[in-house]
Amino acid sequence: MAVINDKNNQLATGINYSNESYIIHINRSNSFIYDESIQALYFSINKTFFEKLEAQIGLRGENTITKGYSKTLDQTNKRNYFNLFPSIFLNYTFNSYKSLSVNYNRRIDRPSYGDLNPFRFYNTSYNYSEGNPFLNSYLTDNIEIAYTYKNLYTSIYWNHISNGFNEVTYVEPNSIIQRVIPNNFFNQQDLGF
Repeated sequence: MAVINDKNNQLATGINYSNESYIIHINRSNSFIYDESIQALYFSINKTFFEKLEAQIGLRGENTITKGYSKTLDQTNKRNYFNLFPSIFLNYTFNSYKSLSVNYNRRIDRPSYGDLNPFRFYNTSYNYSEGNPFLNSYLTDNIEIAYTYKNLYTSIYWNHISNGFNEVTYVEPNSIIQRVIPNNFFNQQDLGF
């Protein structure tokens, strides 16, 4: 038996076959229901100054409410958080073939359904993966400065990730069993052109 329900993000697995009849093995069945609701308000304004400077400024506010329920573990996790996402774009046109622009924005990356599901998926006898219901979203701030001359475009950018997440492997104490779980554990900066 496998059930996948995208609307409720429900996935159910874990049936054993024995004596020509199906038996649901409760401890190895995965039933996780996840609901996410995002309410948002935003505004954006565009203005041109002196026929050469174009400005666009925006702000988005998001309130996120989540609830994850693992029937297998009888565990419920709820979250409610608010974030602001500013954006600024400035473009100065020197003439018909030269311009300079500056762009800033903030973005959010949310954990996937599988990242949050606390059910253990056994990969081998000594290795299992599980989701982390306490995993947080992470924010990225982006800045880019670009210069255009005729058909030549060049830019430099900087990105900063706050509270990023990735999978981490732990070895259980006095054991060879490995546990793989996503965690928030890093900040990162990138600079490039």
